[in-house]
Amino acid sequence: SYGQGNVPVPPPGVTYTAFALGSVHSVALRSDGTVIAFGDDSRGQSTAPALPPGLVPAQVAAGGTSSLVRFASGELVTWGDDDWLAPPMPLATGERWQRIAVGTSLLGLTTAGRIGETGRITAPVPALPLGMSYRAVVAGTLLALALRSDGRIVAWGQNSQGQLAIPPLPPGLAYVTADVGSSRALLLRSDGTVLENGYGGATYVPPPGLAYVALSCHDQGSLLLRSDGALFVEGSSSNNQT
Repeated sequence: SYGQGNVPVPPPGVTYTAFALGSVHSVALRSDGTVIAFGDDSRGQSTAPALPPGLVPAQVAAGGTSSLVRFASGELVTWGDDDWLAPPMPLATGERWQRIAVGTSLLGLTTAGRIGETGRITAPVPALPLGMSYRAVVAGTLLALALRSDGRIVAWGQNSQGQLAIPPLPPGLAYVTADVGSSRALLLRSDGTVLENGYGGATYVPPPGLAYVALSCHDQGSLLLRSDGALFVEGSSSNNQT
């Protein structure tokens, strides 16, 4: 262990509101607006810099050896691995970063529905059809998925296990969210069904009257949250409910 699980005790009256995990370090946001990082610091990823005064942190993210914070006003601050120190792309006048995703690349989604990328994914971000925008983006190991405004998901990067082969949608359905690791992807449809792409591919159909509402993907397993509050762990070595 590098201490990535040794969460510092916050001051009295202060709580944690968000967190992110890198390979062997963690980044967390406190309710007083403080951003902290802890664990491995071999590339400076656990030495959080002084943040610009007057800005409100809205999101934290972590890569293998990098840490990031996005502010409510759209600015980004990164520290750690030098590969992450450049913004994903120049912004147009009035455009801001509204979401960031980290795998082996830093991907940023802007308020204009564009995606920029800095890092190690060799394939370019897919071009959008006229009149469409991106609504969400997730990053894995050498690959990424993005949700378009028409409810379709596009994927690019490494495809060693067929994880980029997005299943076509039945009539009247849309994708609502997704997550990805290095060899697997999870896709949530608007009917509450979860599709698993790539290594160990499967389909998770909820019981009548219920739906899956959230998911998280890792190469060693997946977490599925159902509308009745049940949380399921799915994977090659487990199939448990909590």
